[in-house]
Amino acid sequence: MYQCRDCGSHFEVAIIKNIKGKGKIRVCPECFGVWFTTIQHTHCRCCGAKLPVTAVEYCNEHCERRGLLMWQRERDRRKKVAKSSLYTTQSLLERYNKRYHTRYSYGQFVTLILPTLTKEQIENEL
Repeated sequence: MYQCRDCGSHFEVAIIKNIKGKGKIRVCPECFGVWFTTIQHTHCRCCGAKLPVTAVEYCNEHCERRGLLMWQRERDRRKKVAKSSLYTTQSLLERYNKRYHTRYSYGQFVTLILPTLTKEQIENEL
């Protein structure tokens, strides 16, 4: 089990991605971050009880079902946030500022820059 340091998500298997010039690297499936750590559980992820030696993450089947449902809901919530218009506009702003070495705020970007960009520029250049 791994935990991403960027988005905080927990996942079983990292995605292997090809990066030009760097070869294949392992990334987080949620945010594609490269900083994650291995987690060793000593307490149940659902109820907090100390785990027996044979258990890995949950103390019994009920806690496992409940915990997996909870993590699935959290993962779905994070995906919805990542697809929201506010998040996509904010990430577009960060890429624009980085590419053109500017320091526009969100409000400045939305009112001054975003209306002048075409869909083609947004998809290709940024």
